[in-house]
Amino acid sequence: MKAFYKIGTALLALAIFPVLIFAPFVKIIVVSDVASFFSSTPTVLLDDSYSLLDLYKLYTENQSVFDQMNFSFDSLPDTLMDAVRIPTIVFLCLFALLLLCAVLVVFFGLFSKNRRGAMVISALGAASAFGMNMSFNAIAKPLLNGSVSVTDLLGEELMSQLSGGMSALGEALTSLFGGGELVEIRLLALSGAYLFALLLFAAVIIWSVAFTLMEWDKR
Repeated sequence: MKAFYKIGTALLALAIFPVLIFAPFVKIIVVSDVASFFSSTPTVLLDDSYSLLDLYKLYTENQSVFDQMNFSFDSLPDTLMDAVRIPTIVFLCLFALLLLCAVLVVFFGLFSKNRRGAMVISALGAASAFGMNMSFNAIAKPLLNGSVSVTDLLGEELMSQLSGGMSALGEALTSLFGGGELVEIRLLALSGAYLFALLLFAAVIIWSVAFTLMEWDKR
């Protein structure tokens, strides 16, 4: 029974890693009101979920484009950085803590005789997943409420490069995106990956409690 508990605990914790990599990590919906000239229904420009693997592939496949545009975090406008710097740091710290908790649960599950260690760490991991969602919502908030426009997000230099250097087209893009009236980020949120990770940590706690109760019954 003890070996069964150890293997089960380790497997539940190890499952967190493929979940974070392959499960939908972020959900984004972008709509445009350009069609409102002809219809009252906004046009959905983007409605999709992306896993961390998908995001990595998108970056690697378009790395040459980013290099040509000299895109970097340093090139992002101060208005955006001021709005998201602290919640981004919190998000990254909680994400790192979640990964650390998963590793420790595997270790405690396999090598520790005390189940309380795995339970306490799992509770901390679940809290980290919950906090990740809250901090990501804080990151997305200025983009969703319009306080940071698409022009702020991309920067005037990048907008100019996207327009091919044509001032008339650049002004049109700025008026289209910058005002945030015709193009809107309707949803930007964490998707199922963080929730699945939270549930796996909760499953470790339930698993540990169940085996502890079974031992008490035998006594």
